[in-house]
Order: sequence, then C-alpha cells, then structure tokens
Amino acid sequence: MTSDDDPTVVTVTLNIPAAEAAAFLQLVRRLTYDDCVRLGSRQHHRHYPDGREESDVMWAAIQIVERQFGERGIEPR
Repeated sequence: MTSDDDPTVVTVTLNIPAAEAAAFLQLVRRLTYDDCVRLGSRQHHRHYPDGREESDVMWAAIQIVERQFGERGIEPR
C-alpha cells in the first residue's frame, strides 16, 4: 500500500546533500524516548485520534525515519 492508497500516510521526499543526510541521521539516532517526553506537549497532554500521547507518536516517527534511512543503505557513521 502506498500513501496514494492510504490518506493517513504522508510521503516526504528529501533532496538533501550526503553530509547533511548523515548528520541528520546522527541526530535521529541520538534522540531518545526521554527526549520525546521532554519535548512533547505537557501543558495540553495532546493525544492523537488513536489515543496515543504526543511523546509516543514522536518516538514512533523517529523510529520510522531511522528505519527508512537504513532501508536505503544510509547508516550512521
């Protein structure tokens, strides 16, 4: 299934120089769940339609980005 088939999926194409891609992946690899808890909305305790808290959704997004970089052969230094 592609994002064309599923309106809940967003496809983002990045055109980014190799050095910036490597540095971005380093940032992604260094983020932790605790960072998501710290950076997530605490005042509004935002929940998403499926009931997950914002910090959980943030962490899931980070894991998706990391996995997709790896699927394209871009690994951290």
